[in-house]
Amino acid sequence: MFQYIVKRILIFIPTFLAISLIIFGLSKLAPGDPVNQMVGDGPQGSLGAQNLLSSEENYLMKSRKLGLDKPSFYFAFTSAAYPKDLYKIIKSEHRNLVSRLISVYGNADAVKAYYQQLRMVLITCTALPERGELFEIRRGSRDITEELLKDYQEKTIQYKLDRLNEMVNKGRFEGLNDLKSEVLKLKLTFNNLKKNAKPYKLYIPAVQIYGFDNQYHTWMFGDYPWFKSVDSTNYRKVEKLYKEIGQFRNKEDSLIRLQKPYLAKMRLLNELIGANDSTRLFRNKSLDSIKTVLTKVEEVVLDFNSQIDPLSKQIGKLSAEKDALNKTLKVYAGKGFLRGDFGTSYTNGLPVTKRLTDALFWTILMNLLSILISYLISIPLGVQSAFWKKHTNSYEPLLSTEAFLSAILMVCLFYFYLDGSISYNLFFYGLILTNLSFLFYSLWLKEKANQGNLTLGSILRFWMNLFRFRLLNLADNSILVLKLMYVWIWALMFFLFILIPLIAKFLIISIPLAIWGIRRLRGKLKEKTRNFSISIRGIYAKGSYMDNLSTTVLFILYSLPSFWIGTLLIVFFTTKNYGLMYDWFPTSGVQSMELANNPDVSFTEKYMDILYHLFLPTFCITISSFAYLSRQMRGAMLGVLRQDYIRTADSKGLSEHKVIWKHAFRNSLFPIITLFSSVFPRALSGAIAIELIYNVPGMGVLVLRAIGERDWPIVFTVAMLAAILTLIGNLIADILYAVVDPRISFK
Repeated sequence: MFQYIVKRILIFIPTFLAISLIIFGLSKLAPGDPVNQMVGDGPQGSLGAQNLLSSEENYLMKSRKLGLDKPSFYFAFTSAAYPKDLYKIIKSEHRNLVSRLISVYGNADAVKAYYQQLRMVLITCTALPERGELFEIRRGSRDITEELLKDYQEKTIQYKLDRLNEMVNKGRFEGLNDLKSEVLKLKLTFNNLKKNAKPYKLYIPAVQIYGFDNQYHTWMFGDYPWFKSVDSTNYRKVEKLYKEIGQFRNKEDSLIRLQKPYLAKMRLLNELIGANDSTRLFRNKSLDSIKTVLTKVEEVVLDFNSQIDPLSKQIGKLSAEKDALNKTLKVYAGKGFLRGDFGTSYTNGLPVTKRLTDALFWTILMNLLSILISYLISIPLGVQSAFWKKHTNSYEPLLSTEAFLSAILMVCLFYFYLDGSISYNLFFYGLILTNLSFLFYSLWLKEKANQGNLTLGSILRFWMNLFRFRLLNLADNSILVLKLMYVWIWALMFFLFILIPLIAKFLIISIPLAIWGIRRLRGKLKEKTRNFSISIRGIYAKGSYMDNLSTTVLFILYSLPSFWIGTLLIVFFTTKNYGLMYDWFPTSGVQSMELANNPDVSFTEKYMDILYHLFLPTFCITISSFAYLSRQMRGAMLGVLRQDYIRTADSKGLSEHKVIWKHAFRNSLFPIITLFSSVFPRALSGAIAIELIYNVPGMGVLVLRAIGERDWPIVFTVAMLAAILTLIGNLIADILYAVVDPRISFK
């Protein structure tokens, strides 16, 4: 068996790597720029040249932290026209422009020169002052330059270059000289690009080797050291410097913002004085008052400058120290997927592990409860349905004496608890005691049927075997789960019977009694013509009736959409507006806030409150899978019961119990084991519709919101984990095949 597991793991590894490559490739094709999404791509028109360079620096630093400043893979198959260092152009839209231009002209050096000159034009036009006609030229030239950073068609580029040149040359200001010079250089670099085109390089194949320092390796294995720790002193220093620089810049920006009105006022007063010198607009007294106001405004401006200058010097000093540390500092992107580092969320900057952990708790709790209930009920119900189909003279009674008494006791507990007559603890422990008593009594009846006459020694052996769990095995006692389900169904029906109006109660009682009376009368009239075989046919009819009833109910449950059932349950079981006397369940949420935030509440009360909130969503998830599993188990059991070795076991005189549970049951588990392999990814993925209806903060809602917000690390991490769990489920299913069926070998 160990060798088999090792072989399966060896097959698992290349499959896992292939899946990781597919998911990584899909992540590279995802729309949007993650760095812009995290840093924020604000309005660029109001940025100065210094702020533009600062934003590019922040963009580069964030790219390094995300590991996006590296090549995509270990190698690349491309043409000789594309340079090896194309990935160093960090911004995706700029890299796309350079790549498109190379695909047209084939000369990478000329294309990069054109791109760098475009950046220089953008920085130069951004440095223009924001006033008067210069502001219009600044805004228009910047818009055209940003459009050129996206265009790669020759005619469009030439047209926009002519527009840019015309806009710059129409101004007659000294501040435009630098911009005119850069625009002229831009036209020359584009003409040089057209003249020195080398399209033949596009047809020469090339292989570029990048080594292990690439994005896939960083995402999967990480670039953080495996077997040694990293000194984080310099990291903390850099983070502290960034924080201090940010604080000083905020103070500087606020002072500059407060200073702007005084600068505008001072400029206006100077213009008035200059106009007076040429045209004599004001008298001497008026002119003196204007000069007095100007003097006061200049004093305020100087006072602001005295506060801004030290801040600017301090920012420059801290920036120089930060740059010096950054040159010696190695930025690590993460530890990699294999070490549990799934990256950083694009929306709030939190680790993906943190966001997944918060949502995974509710999804796993809800889905594991659903899976446990589905398998515990569907397997015995499927076996019993096949038993009804094959042996119609044997069926499990829907309402026995012990089930009736247990259901009545549970109804009383529910009624008195909702009425306020008993406490929550008494209600909770009363339910547990009632169900355990029913199970123990059912085991006692089974032991009594096997032993015949019970003695004191057999009673002691029964309790000893019970506490050693020798009586609690799947083959002999799985039907007890089905009996317990009958008890809860009858309890619910009795409780609903108490709540409905008196007329409905009368109809429910009178109509079945009338049908029974009519059938009884017909039986009396035909009594003379009946023979002994009618008893056999009656048993056969009852067995067929049970099989048909279970089949019909299961098909109805399987065909009903879970979101529709969830909506109906909210309407009828969480409000009093539709004839029910109580709000049985909460409308939404996973727990009561007053209990969750109260430190005096015990763990049991908090846990039961969570189960109380999750009852309806868990029921909605369970109902469809329960019906499907039951039908699969029934079909597999019927197929096995038709086999020759089952007829041989019957002919040897073995009891039906041994034939079913020791011969047929194990061989009918193959479909259930196959479906069991999908349990692991299902427990992770969540149910989107149900979580949205009941406001459960699970994985389904998290993934749906992540897709809407383009938070791709969360989406692709969940896809990767689901693929891994699917592989693990298939491995466990293969092992269980051999455990269940001795004819299957591990070799």
